[in-house]
Order: sequence, then structure tokens, then C-alpha cells
Amino acid sequence: MKKTLVCLTLCTIIGLVACKSDKEEKTTITPVTCVTTTMSYATHVAPIIANKCTNPGCHLTANAGNNNIGLTTYDGVKAATVSGKLIGAINHSAGYSAMPSIANKIEQCSINQIEAWKTQGYTP
Repeated sequence: MKKTLVCLTLCTIIGLVACKSDKEEKTTITPVTCVTTTMSYATHVAPIIANKCTNPGCHLTANAGNNNIGLTTYDGVKAATVSGKLIGAINHSAGYSAMPSIANKIEQCSINQIEAWKTQGYTP
């Protein structure tokens, strides 16, 4: 009986110590901020357009398809932004064809960066 009690006590202590050491460490996740200062076409906008608008084979030329807008050049992207077509489409605004049409809406940070590029004067 005494042996069983000692064994039970030891097992309980070992179990408590083991459980205590298995606790998850708390980690702090730092939120990623969206940088929208000093936007330029080459550094910020062109990569977004390439990944979301031209890489899947869309918007390669202005005459390709119905109401297609060419977005392979600075001038093409700027014209689409000035006219409001690009911002309206990527924001899924009423009266515009929601883009991309073959995928989910692009990340809000990317939209914010394109809008900041417009507001900051379309830096090449």
C-alpha cells in the first residue's frame, strides 16, 4: 500500500511538471503595415499590376477582348488610373467590371498603394 501511494505521488508530480513545461509560449504577432508613402510605378505599382492583372494573361494589350485595358506600360496603367477605370475595377465599385474577374479581389494594401501613387502624382 505504501509503495503504491509513493508511486502514485511520484507519477502525479511528474505529470504536473510535464504538463507545466508543455504550456505554449505566448508569441506576439506584429501586424504588417501597408506602406503608402513615396509610391512609384516601377517599385510599387508595376509589380502589383504584373502579379494581378497581366501575369494571368489578361490586360496585355488595349485591343484584346471586350473593353480590355492594356496594362503592360506606365502610360497604359496611368491612363486607366486617371480615367478611374482601374481604381473602380479593383475596388469592385458599382458601374465597373470587378477585377480580377478570375480571382478574388486584390489585397486592400495593394489598392491603397495604387491610390496613393495616383494621389502622389503618378511617379514613374
